[in-house]
Amino acid sequence: MGSSVGSGQFTPNKFIAHAISEVGCGLVGRYAPPMARSRKCPSCKRTVIAGRDNCPHCDAPMPDPPRWADPDRDNPSAPDRRRLALRRMRNGGVVMFLFGIVLMANGVASEPTPRLKPIGGMGVLFIILGTVSYLWSWKSLREE
Repeated sequence: MGSSVGSGQFTPNKFIAHAISEVGCGLVGRYAPPMARSRKCPSCKRTVIAGRDNCPHCDAPMPDPPRWADPDRDNPSAPDRRRLALRRMRNGGVVMFLFGIVLMANGVASEPTPRLKPIGGMGVLFIILGTVSYLWSWKSLREE
């Protein structure tokens, strides 16, 4: 009834190698996940590193990759970016204001003398920050 740990049957290296081979469900050596910068060859359909001009498997020429981003179209000017940022700030101010109302409503203690719990104080803070954010972005949008 001895332990098999010291007998050499399962050494840490063998155990780790066995665990790694079982994680892949028997696909070790047969499956290679696609690399981040790779393309499929149009003729042999194998994965090829993106920087190559020809496929190393069938020597077919590789087509140019599609341009997903068009810098002329996707790069708005600075005023457009500023306007978008101010709109996001205005919308965020509305959300903060509403969240503050919910926090404040849940943070009022209905004792003989009404007072705010700490969560209600956070609600007041959110209401103030949301109002300032909304008004500041609205003023900045009107100045443009």
